[in-house]
Parts: sequence; C-alpha cells; structure tokens
Amino acid sequence: MIARFRLLAVTAGVLATMLACVNSHLFAQSTSRTTAPQQEKAPILVRQTEFGIPFKVDAPNETPQVQLMVSNDRGANWVGYQRQSSRQDRFVFTARNDGEYWFAIRTFDASGRATDSSAFFQPELKVAVDTQTPVVTLDVQALETGEVIAKWVIKDPAIDPQQIRLSYQTSAASPYQPVQIDASKAYQSEGILAGETRWFPLATERVMLVRLEAYDKAGNAGAAQQSLSVPLIAQRPNWNGVPRQVPGTSGGDPNSLAGGNVPVDPFQQRRIEMPQPPKQAVPWPTNNTMPQPQNQAANPQPSPQQPPGSTFAQPAPPTSPTGIDSPFRPANMRMEPPVANSSDPNARPQPTTQHVGLPPGVEPQSINTKGFALNYGVETVGPSGIGQIELWVTRDAGETWEPGGVDPDRESPFDVEVQSEGIYGFRIVVEGGNGLTGRRPQPGDLADIWVNVDLSKPVATITNVIYGEGPNVGHLDISWTATDPFLAERPISLYYSSSADGPWRPIAESIANSGKFIWKITPEVPADIFLKITAVDQAGNIGEYVLKRPIANDGLVPKAQIRSLKPLKPINDQAGMPVTVR
Repeated sequence: MIARFRLLAVTAGVLATMLACVNSHLFAQSTSRTTAPQQEKAPILVRQTEFGIPFKVDAPNETPQVQLMVSNDRGANWVGYQRQSSRQDRFVFTARNDGEYWFAIRTFDASGRATDSSAFFQPELKVAVDTQTPVVTLDVQALETGEVIAKWVIKDPAIDPQQIRLSYQTSAASPYQPVQIDASKAYQSEGILAGETRWFPLATERVMLVRLEAYDKAGNAGAAQQSLSVPLIAQRPNWNGVPRQVPGTSGGDPNSLAGGNVPVDPFQQRRIEMPQPPKQAVPWPTNNTMPQPQNQAANPQPSPQQPPGSTFAQPAPPTSPTGIDSPFRPANMRMEPPVANSSDPNARPQPTTQHVGLPPGVEPQSINTKGFALNYGVETVGPSGIGQIELWVTRDAGETWEPGGVDPDRESPFDVEVQSEGIYGFRIVVEGGNGLTGRRPQPGDLADIWVNVDLSKPVATITNVIYGEGPNVGHLDISWTATDPFLAERPISLYYSSSADGPWRPIAESIANSGKFIWKITPEVPADIFLKITAVDQAGNIGEYVLKRPIANDGLVPKAQIRSLKPLKPINDQAGMPVTVR
C-alpha cells in the first residue's frame, strides 16, 4: 500500500500541496511556516541518488510557477534547485553525494515575484541518501560435538537489527536452511553490531556453507560467507577398529587425531575401488576461479582384508583393436560383498565443479537452449505509465554490466537469445513515462536471476563389471564415472539388453552418482548382456555410454558337475526308494 501524507503551506492565500515520491513510495512530513513543528521527524532513508518529488498546486492560475528549495546543511542555507510551471506534477532531484537533504517549496505569482522572500524555510520533506552497503565479517568454526559457532560483526551507521539473516547450505544443490538470530542480545555500539550464534546443523555432507546477510535501513545489503568441514556425528560413530595412518590435510579436520591416526571407517572400505575427492574439497570456491582437479591414483590397491588367492569367474575379453583398455578388471581383483539391487548407500556424489563467473553460493537455473523468455513484473506504476523496459546483462558475476536490449511491447515476458553457452545474470530496469528511471546495475551488483545456458552432454563411462561368487553368486557389480559441471541431483540410469542396439530394459533409473550399483540377475535376463548408462544434467542434456562387448550370463548362476558313481545297495538296506530313469 502507498502511504500518502498531505503537507500544507499557506502563502499569500494560495494553498500548495507537496507529495514526495521516493523509491516508489510517497512520503511526507507535515509542517507549517506560520507555526513551529510539534515534533521533528527523522529523515527518510533511501539508497537511490535520483528520485522524483511530485507536487500539486490547488490554484495553478494564481501561482504559475513553483521552485524546489534544497538544504544540505540541516536548514542553515537554502538554494533554489529547480523552478518550473505549476502545471507540471513533479520535480526530479539528483543527489551528488550521500547525506541528508531538506526540501521546501517556494511559489511565484504571475509577475514572477516570489510570494515568500524569506531566506529560511521550514523543511517539508527530509531525505537521507545512503548508498553504502554494510560491511559484514563472518568467522565460523565447527566443534567435534557437531555444534557450529558463527561469530559476526556488522558495521553500518544505519544497520537494521531486524534484517540480519544467517543460513547454511549442506550441498550446492540443496536450499539454504535459516538459523535464528536474536539481535537484541548482540553487542551494539555506534555503527557496530556484533554477536555470536550457535546451532547444531542438520548436515548430510562433510562440507557446509554458512552465509550472513545484513541490511541497513535504506535497503543496502551486505553479505559474507564461509565454507567449512563439519563432523557427521550421527553417521560416523567412534569405531573400535585398528587405527591407520592418513595423509595430513590443510586446515582443521574435526575427525583428525594426534599423529594423524583415525579409526577405521567401514564405509570407506566399500568405496575403495572408486577414486574419491580430498576430504577438504569445497564445492564453493572462495573466489570465482575454476578449482583445479586433484591427481587420483590410477590403480587403487586392494584392501589388506582380501583373502589370498581369491578369484572370480568372468570371461577374458580379447585385446581391443583400438588400443582402448577394456572396462573389465582382471579376475583376481578384489570385489566387496554386494547388496542385491542397490547402489552403495554411503557413497556420496563427487562435488560438481564451480563455473568461472558463478558467484559463490549461487545456483543458476539451467536450460539447454540459447533462446528463452524472462518473466518479470512491474510494481507501483504511476499515472504517467511505463516508458520502456530495459534488460541488463552480466557475464562475470556482476563485475561489469551491459545493456541487453529493450522490450518492444513493454509486457512480460522478455524474449532473450544469447550467442553461446555460459552463466548469464539478468536485471530489469524500468523507465517511467515521465522519464524517471530506476537504478541501473552497478559493478558488484547481483542479478535478479542467473541462467546457465548449457548445451553440453554429461560424460558417462562404465569402468568395471565384476561377477559375484560364493554367497554373492548371481550379482553383477557395476562401476562407472559420470562428470558434468551441473549434474542433476539423481542423474544416473542403468539399462541392459540382449543387443547393443536395444531395446533397453531398466536396471535402475534416477539413482545418485555414487559410482557403483549391485545388480541381482533374475531369470528373465538373457544369456549375453549388453549394458548402457545414461547421465542427465540440470538442463536436461543426456549423455550415454554402451558396452559394445556382451557379458556372459553363465558366470552368474550356480553350477554343478557329476564327479563319480556308487552302486546301490540291496533294496532292503536302503532308507528310501531309488529314482527310476526311463
């Protein structure tokens, strides 16, 4: 709702009314030049340097001209800012600097003589222009108990204690979870607000991002964020296993012990065949640079728990004529005990790579087309209507902005077509029919919406297929890799067929990118099996990989062989009747 206040100024029998419009809202403060103000009101805080001040004169014929008077020293000195016809409906004021500005109106008669010759005026409107964003400092630590402590400091002369928001994110694809802050208990001094917040996060990953946002009373926003490792207390109990030596890592690991010894984690044993990212890998870079991949071991060593001389039945594929290694591992390689028809529940998807240009902690909307429509809405349209709708674009996380065109019909949606893949940020700026324009984006501003134009398919490969033996006969252990900067949350689907050209039947669809799936073979599965994997990203691009060489089903079923014979005893000595073969 728009707040409207009427300011009365009686001068030479002419009733003048001034309505102030700042930041799409109408403000005013009632005063009279003939009587002292009963209560001095605080100035209105705004973050725009240009705004309109509408006015209305009840008798425009008697007062053909009006002048906007301005003081930037709290009424000590007044200057005429702009003089125009009273038949117009507003002044447009532009502040060169931050500060407090007082406004009043002077009227002129038909001869051009001021109806009030005084050099001093009672302010009819006070506006404080504040374009400075709050300075936010954040220091976050995780205790071994799982509790997280956030110490924060906010510096701004007009900070709003009710507009401080603390939140955390446990993965790049999950939403932010709010954390309650009681600002009334924080330390407060002139222009400084500091406090400490403790909570137990609902963490499902070892890496967490904590973000603090603060707003001042003018609407300027400042933010700080920090990523850290947290111990997964509920999922990682203190096993009484044999300690092992682990490489040291930079920074504090809540699970590290003196000397680098940590308890054996049974979850790690089931993932030993797949290279894992470093424990301190952070999916949110502290800057906008591409993280460099870590060197992984090409041939992971078998676990020391492997029984000596273990072998598994599988066909020995011939050497590939192209020189590419077969996806099957040697038969004497170790295989973990499988769980029928399940992927490893404890294997976590590897973090996706952060794109250059994507602001930390921001998840874009992904599409797989260069043309799309942006839906927008225009609020508080004045009587002069809309002049034009401008689109502004950034390709470098808001460091620079450039105009992207004008909406010809001035109605949502705004049709956009880009030239190439990448991360785009968009903002809409509205120009009114009276020529007043909203604030155009400045370097460092964030976009209204971030769009990831992604035309590339994910890369997926089946790396290993192993037979089961003993109690695990009848299972296939399928391992794979799938990479894409923006994989979907559950991107993997596995299929089988009796032919490399299909048709394909599902093994498992829409599963996590854990790198492993244990498949229990059922009677309807053909003797020779072809496997296919598909991976989908957030934009809907699908990459697939097909094993061109079939897997023989005879290694997956129990076998028996007649080794000798023994003559039957006389009928009277037998416990039961023999089987008669006809």
